[in-house]
Amino acid sequence: MKRWAINHRVMIVAASLLGTALPTLDAFAGGDDMTDRDRAIEAVASFGGELKQALTGAMSSSGPVAAIDVCKTQAPAIAARVSAHTGLRVGRTSARTRNPGNSASTWQAAVLSHWEEQRADGADLTNVDYFEQLPDGGFRYMKPILAQPLCLTCHGAALPPDVEAALTESYPEDQATGYSAGDLRGAFVVER
Repeated sequence: MKRWAINHRVMIVAASLLGTALPTLDAFAGGDDMTDRDRAIEAVASFGGELKQALTGAMSSSGPVAAIDVCKTQAPAIAARVSAHTGLRVGRTSARTRNPGNSASTWQAAVLSHWEEQRADGADLTNVDYFEQLPDGGFRYMKPILAQPLCLTCHGAALPPDVEAALTESYPEDQATGYSAGDLRGAFVVER
């Protein structure tokens, strides 16, 4: 069953991405009473929270070029750690990728396109997510990543010269620039 929903339980994710209490892997309950959707929400909260901490730490201590390295090296390691801990496949995707390895699959591209249409019609995507239970017992989950002002340092339309040079060196096929605050930057993805 496909479900396009505004889920108030997603506030856990929103809180973590806004810098309030950040769940860690130790906080991941994963108990038997949790639904698959709850497991996906907690996995995104863990991944997103840890990634945001690493990015803001790098930005404040060493600047945006260091944050590019966090996305390149630490983000995949964080995703792998959360995936191993939860038994779920956790990652990120976008319609306009920086890392081609994060390219959207067919179903992910369809969800991103649907959200972009909703956003163009004036919808607020803050509390929107996507969950689909699969016939084999697996599931698919996505939570939008909306461009925040800090994100625009590396994903905006006007990039500082050192950031532009670092991106060109690390990601010669980069498509992930030109965003404005509030734009649909991509999505967290969880699958089982």
